[in-house]
Amino acid sequence: MKIPWLVASTTALACFNAQAAGFMFGISHNFGGDTGVTFKILSTDRRNRPVVAAGVSFFPGEGRRIGLDVGVGYNFRQTTVTIGRDLVMERFQVAWGIASRRCPPAQAAPPASPPGFEDSGFFDSSF
Repeated sequence: MKIPWLVASTTALACFNAQAAGFMFGISHNFGGDTGVTFKILSTDRRNRPVVAAGVSFFPGEGRRIGLDVGVGYNFRQTTVTIGRDLVMERFQVAWGIASRRCPPAQAAPPASPPGFEDSGFFDSSF
C-alpha cells in the first residue's frame, strides 16, 4: 500500500516547474498527536494562490521519525497553509510555515528619448 503513495508523491515532485516552484519551512501536525518541523516544495511561489505541496517532516518526539507527505494548500501574503496526508505514518496532516515568494516585477524605466534637434548642439546660441 505504501508503494503507490510513494510513486504518486515522487511523480508529483517531478511535475513541478522548477522556475515557478516555491519552498516552505514550518510546523506540521499529524492528526494523532505528532508535531514536528516540515520542509515542503510548492507548485508555485506566487502570492494568494492555491498550491500543491510535497515535503518531508521531522518529528523529534519518541523514535525521532521522518514522514513524507503530499497535499494541497494556499499561499497567503507571507505564509502558506497546507492540508495533506503523511504517507509514511499514514495520517492526515496540517502544516503552516514561511514560504518563498516571487517578488513583484520591477517597473521598467521608460526608454530614453533621443535628443531633439535643438538639443543636439548643432545650433549654437552664441551667434
